[in-house]
Amino acid sequence: MKDVYTIADLADRATLDAGTDQPAKLCVIGDPVKHSKSPQMHQASLDAQKCGLRYIRVHVQAGAVKEALQRLEDLGFIGVNVTVPHKLEVMDACDELTETAKQLGAVNTVHFTKHGWLGHNTDGPGLASALSEELGKTFSDSPTLIIGAGGGAGRAIAIQAALDKCPRLILANRTVSKLESIASTIREIHPDCELSLISSAHSELSQHHPDLIINTTSLGMKENDPLPYPPSSMNPSQVFYDAVYTPPLTAMLKAAKDIGCRVANGQSMLVHQGALSYSMWLRQDADIAKMHEAIL
Repeated sequence: MKDVYTIADLADRATLDAGTDQPAKLCVIGDPVKHSKSPQMHQASLDAQKCGLRYIRVHVQAGAVKEALQRLEDLGFIGVNVTVPHKLEVMDACDELTETAKQLGAVNTVHFTKHGWLGHNTDGPGLASALSEELGKTFSDSPTLIIGAGGGAGRAIAIQAALDKCPRLILANRTVSKLESIASTIREIHPDCELSLISSAHSELSQHHPDLIINTTSLGMKENDPLPYPPSSMNPSQVFYDAVYTPPLTAMLKAAKDIGCRVANGQSMLVHQGALSYSMWLRQDADIAKMHEAIL
């Protein structure tokens, strides 16, 4: 068995399943994909429920997504998770999209059905479930700031907040013009939402003090990264969520925790979006406790 497979390994079952009696039927594709924690997370639930299946990583380069999906379907795969940079390319390859995928504007889950390739997006719903589980918060009762809302994850979370009727949304991005298309979609979904589009510069962020602050940028992954939200503007009544989960406690979360804020990282989003994919493919609830244990 390999840690990471390639399209060449999808030639036949004998090659793919060499060294194991459990057939690979689920996977994550991306470029890079070696870092993905999805295999150990899903495998923990598959093993606990005695499904007799394997979940693997497949390295797929840009431009080769449709070929990869075709090979996977030909080999009898049930479904695929999709990570960067393929969430838009895979959307074009699907035969059908769920309403959620259409609204979020990207696909992170593919289900091979008898009617074709069905594209779905579990990122937004997964984050909503994570907020409820980890922090006891819902978008419907939480004025929210999303930092990095112009990116793929930020967009999905912003649209999910609108779908959940968030009363006030502040979208921040380094380039404010990138927020215009998201804003148009939010106004269609939730016309009553009080919506602001701002720069992610600290000088602008410091003017806003919502209940919930979500960082969807990569700031925090490196030791010397600047904080995405100014510490001087934090107060103990706020709740902070960081989509980054490596390290588990980013500088932003540490600063917030030190003054008494409730905080959580992106591990819970990873688990919940994965669990939603799992239930879509296998028609049964995932063992979320086992998934959490597997990636701690």
